[in-house]
Amino acid sequence: EALMKAHCDTTRIDAHGVNNLYGLQRLMFRGIVEGGEVLARRRPRDGRDRLPLPFQIEVLEPEFLDDRHTGELANRNRTYDGIEFDALGRRVAYQIYREHPEGRSFDTLFESSRVTAANVVHALRVDRPNQFRGVPWLAPVMMRLADAQDYADAQLLKQKISALYVGF
Repeated sequence: EALMKAHCDTTRIDAHGVNNLYGLQRLMFRGIVEGGEVLARRRPRDGRDRLPLPFQIEVLEPEFLDDRHTGELANRNRTYDGIEFDALGRRVAYQIYREHPEGRSFDTLFESSRVTAANVVHALRVDRPNQFRGVPWLAPVMMRLADAQDYADAQLLKQKISALYVGF
C-alpha cells in the first residue's frame, strides 16, 4: 500500500511528470468526452529511474493511432485504423505514432511503432456492436451547434449593417 501511494499519489506515475493517478483519470475522462476515446500506455521503467513501481502511464489522444495501418497481415491478423486484431477479434496490438501527428510538418515521415495491447488501455464508450473507435459525446449535436453559431454570426452582421445605414 505504501508503494502504491508513493507511486500513484505523486506525479511519478505520469510519464510526463505532470499529474498523479487522479489527474490522469480526469485527463482520460475529458479525452473520452471530447474525442470519443483515449489511449493510456504503460511505459515500463527500470531501476535507474528510481520509481517506487517500475512503470509510468502516458495518456495519448486518439490522433496517436496510426490509422494508415488497415488490412490483413502476414500472420493472419488484421488491422483496422491502427488496431491489430487476432483471428478471434481480440485486440493484440496498436500502431502508435512516436510523436503527435499534428505537431509534425508535412515533409517529415510519420513513424509509428507496434505496441502490444497488454501495454495499452483503449478507453472509449461502446454504443454499438463491433465498434472499434470512439465517437465524441457531442457528435449528435455538433451540426446544430455549428448552425446556431452561424445564425448568431449572421444576426451580428445584420446589426452591424443596420448600424452603418443609420450612420449614413
